[in-house]
Amino acid sequence: MSLSESDTRAKLIDPALHARQWTEDLIKREESAGSVQIVDGKPVKEKKGRIDYTLRVRVNPSTQPVAVALIEAKGYDIKAVNPHARVDVDTRTPAELLDLIEQKGREVDEAIKRLRESLS
Repeated sequence: MSLSESDTRAKLIDPALHARQWTEDLIKREESAGSVQIVDGKPVKEKKGRIDYTLRVRVNPSTQPVAVALIEAKGYDIKAVNPHARVDVDTRTPAELLDLIEQKGREVDEAIKRLRESLS
């Protein structure tokens, strides 16, 4: 199953956040993500971008919530694969397969013959 970034947010991230009791007032979506780094004792603004989610907590009822987590959604190609699955490889030759088909055909013919006899 392939998921676009939008589908990833709607089908995976949003339900997971709500299941863990994050409320909408503490979830900010599509927020600008400019940050400041201190380089050689001077503040330097980093490139601005967009963060898909900023999760906040309210430390004090009288103050603004504080950001505690940033989540970047991505598109995914999700496949269910069993890493322990046994791989069956048919190593029979074409001649062996034809012989098997012929044998099974004789078994079917014999079964049909017995059915017809039971009906008479």
